[in-house]
Amino acid sequence: MPRKKRLTAFILIFFLSGIYVFIFGESGLLERLVLEKKRAGFIENIADLKEENKRLRELLNRYSEGRLSEKDILDSGFTAGDERILSLHGVKDQDDKVREPADVLESAVRLSHLRIIWVVVSMLILLFYFSRKEKREEAEDNAY
Repeated sequence: MPRKKRLTAFILIFFLSGIYVFIFGESGLLERLVLEKKRAGFIENIADLKEENKRLRELLNRYSEGRLSEKDILDSGFTAGDERILSLHGVKDQDDKVREPADVLESAVRLSHLRIIWVVVSMLILLFYFSRKEKREEAEDNAY
C-alpha cells in the first residue's frame, strides 16, 4: 500500500476514533451533558431540602416557644374531649413532596446505544472506504 493511501486510511481511522472518544466516550461531550443534567437535579433537590429544613426549624421554634395553633395540636394527634381522629390510608397530604429520580438510567441506556451505533457506523465507513479503494486499484490495474 503506497504511503499516501496509508496516511489517508490512518487519518480516517484517527478521525472516527477521535469522534468516538470526544463525543461518545465516557468522558466525552454527551456524558458531560448527562452529568450536568444530574448535577442540576441535585442542586434543585438541595434547594428543596434547604427550604424544607427552614420550614421545619420555624415549626420547631414555634413549638418550643409554646405558640401552638389548633391545627398544630390536631396534627400532633391530640384531640379535645370526645373528638375522634379519622385516618385515611393511601391519601397523601399536599405538603408531602414525592421526589422522582431523574431519568439517569434512561439517559445512560440511550448513550450506550449511541456508542454502539457509532461503532457500527464507523465500521461501515471504513468498510466502504477500503472496498472503494480496492475497486479503484483494480480499475487502475486493468487500465494498464
